[in-house]
Amino acid sequence: MKNKKKKIKIITILILFLITISIGLVGMSVPYSDIDKLAKGYVGVSYSDVKGVEYKILTKRPKGWSKLNSISKNATSAIMLSEDWDFFGHEGVDISQVKEAALDGLKGERLRGASTISQQVTKNLFFTSDRTVQRKLKELLATLYLEKKVSKDKILEVYLNVIQYGDGIYGIKSASKHYFNKSPKSLTAKEGAFLAMLLPSPVRYSQSFKEKKLTKFASGTVDNILDKMALAKVISPEKAKFLKKEPLNFESTFKSKSKSRARSSNGRGVSRKARAQRLTDGRDWENRYKYDPDLSISEDVKYDPDAINEDDLQLQEEFSID
Repeated sequence: MKNKKKKIKIITILILFLITISIGLVGMSVPYSDIDKLAKGYVGVSYSDVKGVEYKILTKRPKGWSKLNSISKNATSAIMLSEDWDFFGHEGVDISQVKEAALDGLKGERLRGASTISQQVTKNLFFTSDRTVQRKLKELLATLYLEKKVSKDKILEVYLNVIQYGDGIYGIKSASKHYFNKSPKSLTAKEGAFLAMLLPSPVRYSQSFKEKKLTKFASGTVDNILDKMALAKVISPEKAKFLKKEPLNFESTFKSKSKSRARSSNGRGVSRKARAQRLTDGRDWENRYKYDPDLSISEDVKYDPDAINEDDLQLQEEFSID
């Protein structure tokens, strides 16, 4: 009996020793210097059909980079809450997900992908996509180091600027321009929810944009993300309900409504020919610009669609990522 206990003890010690050695060897391959550079640096993203996407740590900010404070908080929150609700609460790793992934590995099942935003950053920037135990262990160690060396805000900024939002579309600046023809700072809560909806499979889920109408899946997912934002008090439940009914600017229903509104406001039902005649009745050019919205070149700098919605609903911002 004593010999049996002794053997078990020796085997246990050997297993622990081998695990320690394995972790040590894996730890040596963690890109510590690159993570150190990332704390004050940026990431250059290049894409080609031949090589795919490539990342490079840079000291100077690349042209397509958006600082966190120049990205709409509504959009940032939509993506963060969708991908990693407890991002500001954990230390880079979701322990429950790690346990489940380990159990899958022991069962011989395919290992799960990265779960937290921090893990996705380390996986995308520093490792291949192969789902092996060794790669997963490297990723975990690198993520823990990343969380110690790089601030949460910086990790989130990097994430938003390097992830894929569509076929050959990387970074939130490119995505904002491609889908909504605007800057990241101007994104609404629903537009942010749409971008968040894309992330699990951006090429596949961008079908809604191609068809100019949200698919049933996309619509349900966007609505679910808006509900999460309401639950996190980023927006009110009333605003979430309001936004669910509002079409995105690329949807055909939105364009139809815009055209009908334009017809009713441009001359109040008067034909285009009659309106043209009215504008050439001797008025000077200044009055022509003044009375014809289609010709107007002035910009109302006070106009803000989100502000109008918030004023109507008398909302107060109750959640901040800062």
